[in-house]
Amino acid sequence: MRRFRRIRAPRRIQMPGGFSVWRNPYSRAALIFIGAYFLVALALAPLVYGGSRALPVRAAEALVPYPALYVNGDPILLSRVRFEVAARVTYRERHGLQTSDSEIWKSVLDQLTERALYRQDLNRKGLRVSQDEIDTQLDQVIQEAGGRGALERYLADSYGSNVGIAEFRRWLEEAAIEATVQQRVLVSASARHILISVAANAPEGIAAQRRQRADEVRAQLAADLSRFAELAREYSDDASTRDAGGNIGTTTRGNDAPVYSAEFENALFTLPIGELSQPVRSGYGWHLIVVDERDGSIDQSPRQYLEGLRSTSSIRVLIKTP
Repeated sequence: MRRFRRIRAPRRIQMPGGFSVWRNPYSRAALIFIGAYFLVALALAPLVYGGSRALPVRAAEALVPYPALYVNGDPILLSRVRFEVAARVTYRERHGLQTSDSEIWKSVLDQLTERALYRQDLNRKGLRVSQDEIDTQLDQVIQEAGGRGALERYLADSYGSNVGIAEFRRWLEEAAIEATVQQRVLVSASARHILISVAANAPEGIAAQRRQRADEVRAQLAADLSRFAELAREYSDDASTRDAGGNIGTTTRGNDAPVYSAEFENALFTLPIGELSQPVRSGYGWHLIVVDERDGSIDQSPRQYLEGLRSTSSIRVLIKTP
């Protein structure tokens, strides 16, 4: 008959004051292991934060969750930073870009810091990013790529074998957090325009003629604003929006295009909803603008808002970069 080794049961130890505790015979070994783990982590920390890439240091980074920086007390792990850097270095090499290692490291640290600030801000305001919307967006990308396998191959070819669909979904979610702050917190405007083009350095006579044309188109719109899309397709010189009835989409202050001038942007954020503007001059010509919708509560550009978050936050970088 096979004999089994008897496992000693935990023993109760009487403690001063009349109470007792259980003594686990295996707890000492566990404590020794945990202690050794942290001693090794502490011993290698100076090398890790000093930028060493020796084999023991790389092994330690794989086992120990060393923080690379803290954003308002929330850690961003060194392993995450190195993952992002490696992905961008691979992308640089496979697409022939000229970005330096130091520029990549700075870009990664800045972006991870900004994403942490946006996430914290979203949580403070009680806003959430829909996981269903992220999954829907991912499914759309997979479909456009030609299937899951095709997307996986593209990611591996562009960013390296460590970047798969799970990592790509994380990027989508982080981008959605930033977009949610910009769309639901910052004031944004959805608008249409008709451009009557004239060069910025055009002679006064030519500029006046084009202004007269803008006034003529505005008179037709003032008589029947419902014809805006029709007249945009007929008269607008903006090829990128003409076929869409002049629709420029949604933008925030200081965002990328289409913001053609300070005067144009000012009209987007001050013009009463549904009201036709007077002709607005930019370097492209004369614009007739209608703002269809405005949302958000803070009238700042994304850069201004982010600088405000940074100025009121505690950001500690622990690592040395190239």
